[in-house]
Amino acid sequence: MGTIRFRTPCLLILVAVFMFSFSGAPAHAFTVAVLGDEGGFEDNGFNENTLAGALRAQDTLPGVEVQAFEVAVFSGEDPVEFIENLIATDDPDLILGIGFVFGEAINQAASENSGTAFAIIDFPNFEPDVLTNLQGLVFDVMQPSFLAGYLACYNSETALVGTFGGLDIPPVTDFMVGFDKGVAYCNDVNKKSVSVLPRIFTEDFSDPASGEAAAKELIAQGADFIFPVAGATGFGAIPAVLTANAGGDGPVYIIGVDVDWYLLPLGLGQEPVMATSVLKRTDVAAYDAIARALDGDIGGNFIGTLENGQTALAPFHDYEGEVSKKLRKDLEKIERKIIQGKIDTGSP
Repeated sequence: MGTIRFRTPCLLILVAVFMFSFSGAPAHAFTVAVLGDEGGFEDNGFNENTLAGALRAQDTLPGVEVQAFEVAVFSGEDPVEFIENLIATDDPDLILGIGFVFGEAINQAASENSGTAFAIIDFPNFEPDVLTNLQGLVFDVMQPSFLAGYLACYNSETALVGTFGGLDIPPVTDFMVGFDKGVAYCNDVNKKSVSVLPRIFTEDFSDPASGEAAAKELIAQGADFIFPVAGATGFGAIPAVLTANAGGDGPVYIIGVDVDWYLLPLGLGQEPVMATSVLKRTDVAAYDAIARALDGDIGGNFIGTLENGQTALAPFHDYEGEVSKKLRKDLEKIERKIIQGKIDTGSP
């Protein structure tokens, strides 16, 4: 696995150039600057997963050299200024921003720096015919979230399910819209009457305590499935659900987001309460963006879907026994119809 360097000194770059030249590889490394928010690259989710894809590109694509930078945008650091300084000092070949928070800054920087390639996760290139040096990497998360909503509705015993998010922004609410529509579809075809409780927003992505409070509020209202869309804040749902189940207020289950929460090394004992997770393969999107840029293909918009495997439902793991043959067949049939465009998941 490649190392992560923060603001790499010029001397190291010269050493890298010498090593590539000596080995017969390209004399000029293809440098990629990955910008993550203050949730950090050890967030067990969005930032970490995206960086993993970039590091896989470093390990497998010729000449790729990755540098990682955490930018404290939520604490007031100006991403536009940061990118300007980065170009002036390091002059990377590709700048990859992780998340909606970098969207406007990346679009502006791409318009002002035509000699640099850019890519942005969770934000489109609004002018692909003009900004030919910008890859917009977006995901139709409404599709797998629809499947998650159907599952929650079908198996809900309380007829109440709930979601909470970090911020009221499209990359968060898109999950919620798909989930809501999946519940509504399940109600319609199965003559059920499951309700989605009003959404809660914690206003952060790195505070599990606020996530725990949000989950407790939903559980107190009767929700037996919780869908947290809040980065590391969402992990607070785990102790809330475990406490509820231990106290006889369950069973309550969690549907994870971005990565397979069942497999995360959280040390929280989340495995028994995980029903599934909605996967958003930002690692694949990052790898593909770097590969395209390396080949000189540096513009356009690219959408992750169920069909191309960049979004999906995770395996059920310990919850397998709760997924009936009918429910499994329903989910498989619905997924096919979504891919065929025969079901409206709310996707724009």
